[in-house]
Amino acid sequence: MNNLQTRIRNIVSKIIENTEFKIVDIDLKSTSGRYMLRVFLDSEKGIIIDRCREFSREIETVLDAENFLGENYLLEVSSPGLERPISQDWQFRKNMGRTIIMTYLSDQGDKTMEGTVVGVGDNNVTLRVQLAKKQTSDITIELSQIKQAKIKLKW
Repeated sequence: MNNLQTRIRNIVSKIIENTEFKIVDIDLKSTSGRYMLRVFLDSEKGIIIDRCREFSREIETVLDAENFLGENYLLEVSSPGLERPISQDWQFRKNMGRTIIMTYLSDQGDKTMEGTVVGVGDNNVTLRVQLAKKQTSDITIELSQIKQAKIKLKW
């Protein structure tokens, strides 16, 4: 993370510090002298568009006052969406009961599995995986071993 992103993260952190919202990601790109700043926020209860709009106005006010992105920038504040990877304990708690696809580091190397989130500890997540037609097993994975986890979308 570069210095500019760190400054932006600090600004956003101060704005949301007394709320239930957390920063999922901050994406800053510059093309043709114009910055595109995307701030992804979420909470265990989700986030609605009205809150995104409020946070956007607050962030924009500070960015304009400090003028470190200049005048020519675009700001987008949104939820991370269902397709974005999840990695933090609160994100797994939010998705209890949902099916996820997870790649993790095991003793035999990278493994990928599909399962339902049935438990979340401070440093781990437990998935219920299908073994045979009517057999399941609960597997607990340390968060530090997870390389990627995404919600499996139902179509």
